Amino acid sequence: MELLERIETLNDLSLVKELTFLLNEKQKKEKDYWDKYLDNFKKEIEASIADLDQGNGISDEEVMKKYDDWLKKNLVIC
Repeated sequence: MELLERIETLNDLSLVKELTFLLNEKQKKEKDYWDKYLDNFKKEIEASIADLDQGNGISDEEVMKKYDDWLKKNLVIC
C-alpha cells in the first residue's frame, strides 16, 4: 500500500496530528536553512539567479563542448 493511501485511511487522530507536526517542522527547517545565510551571500545568490533568468549564463552544453577534450584526457572514472 502506498504511503498516501495509508495516510488517507488513518483513524488514529493522534497519529494524524503527529504527521502534521512533522511536516510543518520540515517546512520550518527548510525556511530556517535559507535564513541562516549571511545577507551578502543571499544577495549574491539572488543576483546570480537573476542573471541566469535574463539569459546571462553558459549552458551545460557550451561548457561541455569547450572542455570536452580536457575532460576526456583528465577525467578519471573509477
